Amino acid sequence: MKKDLRAVAARILNDLWTRQLSFTKTFPTYLTENYLFSEKAFIKEICYGVARFYETLESILTALLKKPLSEKDQDIHVLILIGLYQLIYMRTPDYAAISQTVESARFLRKEWACKLINAVLRNFSRQKEVFLALGLKQDNHSAWFVDALKKVYPNDWKMMLEANQQHPPMSLRVNQQKMARENYLKKLRDAGIEAEISSIVSSGIVLKNPVSVSALPGFLEGEASVQDISAQLAAELMDLEADQNVLDACAAPGGKLCHLLEKEPRLKKVVAIDQEFSRMRLIEENLTRLNLKSKLICADASKPELWWDQASFDRILLDAPCSATGVIRRHPEIKLLRQADDIDQNAVLQLSLLQALWLLLKPKGKLLYVTCSILPQENDEVIQAFLRTKTEAKIEPIVASWGRQTCFGRQILTGQDNMDGFYYARIKKT
Repeated sequence: MKKDLRAVAARILNDLWTRQLSFTKTFPTYLTENYLFSEKAFIKEICYGVARFYETLESILTALLKKPLSEKDQDIHVLILIGLYQLIYMRTPDYAAISQTVESARFLRKEWACKLINAVLRNFSRQKEVFLALGLKQDNHSAWFVDALKKVYPNDWKMMLEANQQHPPMSLRVNQQKMARENYLKKLRDAGIEAEISSIVSSGIVLKNPVSVSALPGFLEGEASVQDISAQLAAELMDLEADQNVLDACAAPGGKLCHLLEKEPRLKKVVAIDQEFSRMRLIEENLTRLNLKSKLICADASKPELWWDQASFDRILLDAPCSATGVIRRHPEIKLLRQADDIDQNAVLQLSLLQALWLLLKPKGKLLYVTCSILPQENDEVIQAFLRTKTEAKIEPIVASWGRQTCFGRQILTGQDNMDGFYYARIKKT
């Protein structure tokens, strides 16, 4: 089968803009088993890169084009952005980047665009410094988001924007039911993979450079999983004990769920719920690889009357749906998908989940509220609104060296200790 990697990247990016589809949804559709690992990596590099530097690339393209392309030719617009990304940020020689991007237009059955793409990219190549001076002035973030960060983090917003533009580290969670972290670190080094132990969590290892999971020793046998250090904090904050009943709400793709089961294998009952059937399959795959078991329910966590069996829980993990503004460096398309109005809508959903799940918690039980957001509207402000309605809900302070203390929890800023941006608040029922 003939492949054109740039044309595939153009289709994925076109779906991002025209259909508002995240890479999480489109990568599995386009990047099938017919593609080699290196081919998938190249396509992902282009997609992530164009999304990461979209404002810079778009401002340069606007200056290069005499008039905008029609709506039906947005795939060509995207293809030129891909060409510019290669010329600015990749090591591809100019002649190769230009000629191969031109060929991609033929693959998309738009041969008429070949001359246009060639002319635009060659013009940029000849006057690169001039056009870069225009493009590099961009923040590469939406104005509403920059304004929000300036308001909340007046001393940190620039650092956070810069962190969003960096490639994230690849971190591992060692399954300590199978081996000690130090022993797995030795296996990595024996395999020629440079890594170091995390000082933040007891299960974490951070790789110097990302590798394919197929290169990780013992991955298929469940010795380790890929998970950011920030996310690994969830299991450590749950205060798990033997014979507890535990609920993981909004559990997909299952990383935190599996960590709970690894950390305390003597739990009495563990229930995981998620309302997306396609994502439930990801939970099943993770459980199978790690040889772990949990009751899985595909349902809306905010409507327990439809799925709850009336057996209360000692611990509840609510990894609430959010803007994901703390993981932009890992999912740069978030910058292009999120709108300011989304934040208030998320807060309404988050509060409704808290209120619904609170009824399922035993007296003296604990609920851990988690988001990968850095915006207070989805974090402290949601907790504050919840506490106003529940006199039996008390904040249990999180004393830690990581992140920073807020009124009700702890906030990790993007890039802080090289972690993703996360928020945690622990609430106890008296």
